[in-house]
Amino acid sequence: MTETVGTGDVQTRPHTTPFDGACALVETLIAGDAREEIVRDISSSHDFRQALLRLRDSMRSNAWKADGRLIGLGRSVREYDAATRQDGFHVLHDWDGTADRVNEDTIPVDVLHYLIEQRGADRPDARSLFILLDYYFAHLLTLLSLRIWDEGNADANLDRVNDLLAALKSSSRDTTSCSLASGR
Repeated sequence: MTETVGTGDVQTRPHTTPFDGACALVETLIAGDAREEIVRDISSSHDFRQALLRLRDSMRSNAWKADGRLIGLGRSVREYDAATRQDGFHVLHDWDGTADRVNEDTIPVDVLHYLIEQRGADRPDARSLFILLDYYFAHLLTLLSLRIWDEGNADANLDRVNDLLAALKSSSRDTTSCSLASGR
């Protein structure tokens, strides 16, 4: 049920985590040094497989250690994903046509599994870890973009997601040439 609130503001589904709150949590991880800290930490793993498994744990739980604290996106991601699935979209999970079902793991985790198979025995590769982390965040931003109409002003919410995408793009440009403790 859609209810008009004020001029141009729409409330279709109340979320436990308001849209701006969900964006603020993602911004905590995209802006600043959080991503670099995450990658630096997991790059200290014995091999690339171990680093990828550590990254996978955070991707699956949607919980990240950064800035000396745990930043949990799990509730927001589950809630927004459920609402999006109810609308008929599967943003985070790919469709397995052979099994005739949606895959259990998210698309970024599926890609991570592929890297484990291909390069698991290699030394940790910070650049690839950054790419995977950014790929994860790009999927979260896609999910948020499909929820812009749920509450508040859809135009302002789209601007908020666009700002997050710009921050991800800007910080990605800064980190693709990084050389972390792993020597990459």
